[in-house]
Amino acid sequence: MIKKIGQQIIIGMLFALVFAFPTTIFAHTQLEMSSPKEGETVTTELKDVSLQFNTNIEKLSSFKIIHQSKQEVPLDQTTIEGNTMTRHIMDGTALENGTYTVEWRIVGKDGHPIEGKYDFTVDISAKEPVTETNAKAPEITDQEAVSEPKETPEVTSETASGNQANTESDINQTGKNNIWIYFVVGIVIILIIAGVGRGMTRRKK
Repeated sequence: MIKKIGQQIIIGMLFALVFAFPTTIFAHTQLEMSSPKEGETVTTELKDVSLQFNTNIEKLSSFKIIHQSKQEVPLDQTTIEGNTMTRHIMDGTALENGTYTVEWRIVGKDGHPIEGKYDFTVDISAKEPVTETNAKAPEITDQEAVSEPKETPEVTSETASGNQANTESDINQTGKNNIWIYFVVGIVIILIIAGVGRGMTRRKK
């Protein structure tokens, strides 16, 4: 009986200690959320990293990012708003593929310095350069690919006979013109001969 009473007293004292010092046991600030998250694989260009805690944090808090090659990523000044801490990656800095570790150190409202770390991965596929071979060729439609040949005017027997008739008509007209020329030339020659004959006759007299 006395033994049971002693156990109950001890248990009661433990509970009293727990509830008497809640700040010491439960109030320590811890990381609640982050961007990027722990274990996340980032596939696009990263500009900012932010950490969110379960209570407000002091201005002395900060963090750094270290590549697996032990090289520290250049960051802007730390911005703290309530329970959120953010740092911007310096302009012109592109994160290489690989594993990165975020090492944070904060001071909570209880005045206790707390530190921790987590990892994330960057895996950004390289963009394939556009070359003349990769460039898409303009599409050729069926109408452009197969051009219809121009129709050649069909020569029929009527067309041929018409052309022949026109040719014969031109020849006949040319022949008639030549006959008139010969006729006129002949008259001129006759007149010349007659004139010469008269002149010789007058000389003899």
